[in-house]
Amino acid sequence: MLQFSKIKSGRFAIPIIYTVVGIFWILLSDRALISIEPHVHSGLYNLLNSAKGIIYVYISAILLGLLVTRFEKRSLKSEKQYRDIYMSNPYPIWFFDPGDYKFMSLNDASCFYYGYTRAELLSMTIFDIHPKEDSAALKQFFLRANSEKYEWGRWCHLKKGGEPIYVNISSLLTTFNEKPAIMVLVIDITEKVAFEQHLHKSQVNLESTLSSISDSYFTVDFNWVISSANSNFYERTGTSADVIGKKVKSVFPDADESVIFQAGTRAMEERLPTKIDAYYARLSKWLHVACYPTEEGIAVFFTDITERKEKEAEIMRQNEQLRRVSWLNSHEIRKPVASIISLVELLKISGSDHETAQILEKMQKCTADLDNLLHQINNEASRL
Repeated sequence: MLQFSKIKSGRFAIPIIYTVVGIFWILLSDRALISIEPHVHSGLYNLLNSAKGIIYVYISAILLGLLVTRFEKRSLKSEKQYRDIYMSNPYPIWFFDPGDYKFMSLNDASCFYYGYTRAELLSMTIFDIHPKEDSAALKQFFLRANSEKYEWGRWCHLKKGGEPIYVNISSLLTTFNEKPAIMVLVIDITEKVAFEQHLHKSQVNLESTLSSISDSYFTVDFNWVISSANSNFYERTGTSADVIGKKVKSVFPDADESVIFQAGTRAMEERLPTKIDAYYARLSKWLHVACYPTEEGIAVFFTDITERKEKEAEIMRQNEQLRRVSWLNSHEIRKPVASIISLVELLKISGSDHETAQILEKMQKCTADLDNLLHQINNEASRL
């Protein structure tokens, strides 16, 4: 059964139309002559009977001419569409022979992108625009090409002056001028690759910076899965890179009780930076924890501040001793001093040796108390 698309394309249209018209002409012309035979002269009838073949040839010639003209116009339209799609395409497109890898045809964009003339490219093979080290991989890539699906790949190409460009290519096994060919469409992604390389370099620099800082650093996603960490994190927590991809609770079973988890939960839920100083029993350390929201979850920085906390505790202890010394100076010393002053006044007005002896005895006791206080103050000051 003939396919409609083939009939419409003209491959079978002209023979079918010519056959149908011929059948109708034979049937109708004979009936017409039979119907007019009784009404015309025999000579005229014989003339018309002889002329029907000539008329058929004439009508057929006109019809064939119209059909040929119509299909020529359609062919010209198809050729223009072909040129628009192929030759005028802004992306390089070419066909090459899968046997010897030579270019068979290419569009204008191919010449523009690679800097060669059409004649130069048609004298070259596809290996001439690739680095030599890619030849083996390139052959394997095009061996997978077939007529049912496109093969996609990223490659480095070389311009005429040797300048490298990065491209995505798609290839399809087809025919060109009735010969097997592989069609290739090229999309320049040099800027994209340059951006990716810059991004990768920035990522490497960031990771290097994070690894060199004194803070421990790690990131988690919204499911509390660890996505990255620096070397200080592994060293401080006694873990390794195996924790990447694992949930925090599976690595640290006591996470719910940790200050890091509590601060991280607050930052995750409120989407605000969170900072806290607290003692973490698992590490037996005081930690300063800073959590920052990210698009994927949170980033957590924590550093050991145990030494600082110990110094702060020592300073508080010393301050307490200073307050005690100050109290002794301002309150306890005043008592024996005030007593001595009073006894001195009494000694001045003493009227007998017995009173004087009692006053001197009390003064001696007050002096001893004062001496004890001074020794106590000196001891407190020495501990400072």
